[in-house]
Amino acid sequence: MKRFYKTFSIKSLNERTVEAIVSQEIVDLDKEVLLLSGADLSIYKKNPVFAMNHDLSQILGKAISIKIVGDKLIAKLKFDVRPDSQVGAFQPDVIYERYKSGSQKQFSVGYNILETRQATKLDKERFGKDTEIVITKWQLLEISAVPIGANQGSATLSVKTPDKAEVIEEEELITEEETEEETTEIDAEELKKEILAEVADIVKELIKELLDKPEEEAVEEEETEEVVVIEPTKSFKKIRTGQIFL
Repeated sequence: MKRFYKTFSIKSLNERTVEAIVSQEIVDLDKEVLLLSGADLSIYKKNPVFAMNHDLSQILGKAISIKIVGDKLIAKLKFDVRPDSQVGAFQPDVIYERYKSGSQKQFSVGYNILETRQATKLDKERFGKDTEIVITKWQLLEISAVPIGANQGSATLSVKTPDKAEVIEEEELITEEETEEETTEIDAEELKKEILAEVADIVKELIKELLDKPEEEAVEEEETEEVVVIEPTKSFKKIRTGQIFL
């Protein structure tokens, strides 16, 4: 299967995600146009790969959203977080910093062509006289971070980094979460003390019952001694407190 690539630009960046135009209906340096009306995103949505230079052995992260807006295909791409076991440079960190600084701005799509047509007069009027091929049906396979692409529409629209207000809001949110955790810990400690106190009371009651039980049993034995039942072999007699019944 032959793969084709088109390159587009970053739209905005915030934290470790980048929102970017990954495809646009304009003629590129290959004199081709990808029609978004013929885009099949189903395969990509099942495995939203975000790679480096179309090299699937260098995964940078994944797309967390993708949508068609007018003549643009826009994706929100999330860079992987460095694992604790990582030793040395971590590629997603390196590439993320490039986008953050603006030294790298473009993206590219890898796709499988299903149907094409030679550019018509209307196509040339719409996309430009240099248009030769219009790709009417195609399957998106992957999105890549690239330093230079073929699409002439590749240009940074905006780069967004957290401003002071956003950082303060985030810090306050973290502080609230930490406070909730601390409160939970305090409540748990108090609950533990209450449970221990209740257990101690129960143990005391059990000890008291055990100490009082012999006296109660003795009383029951004395009361039982007042009643004596004798079953003779020939006649039935019941003796109770000195009285005899035949």
